[in-house]
Amino acid sequence: GEPHGPAVMGKGHATIRGSMTVADVAKIYGIPAGEVKRRLRLPAHTEEAETLGRLRKIYGFTIQQVRERLEQSR
Repeated sequence: GEPHGPAVMGKGHATIRGSMTVADVAKIYGIPAGEVKRRLRLPAHTEEAETLGRLRKIYGFTIQQVRERLEQSR
């Protein structure tokens, strides 16, 4: 069948969930993990395997903010 999931959807419709990792999100948006961390204002040493759910608790951002920051071109 057809593959589906966030990776094949348009950028504006990507489904970001707390269970996703920094690396997952980088793949969805087609940008390097380092750029994901920069846009989310995460420390450079943040693990790419760290989930957004955990990072959200630590740094106090919302999934909505993640989406907004990643959809900006820079």
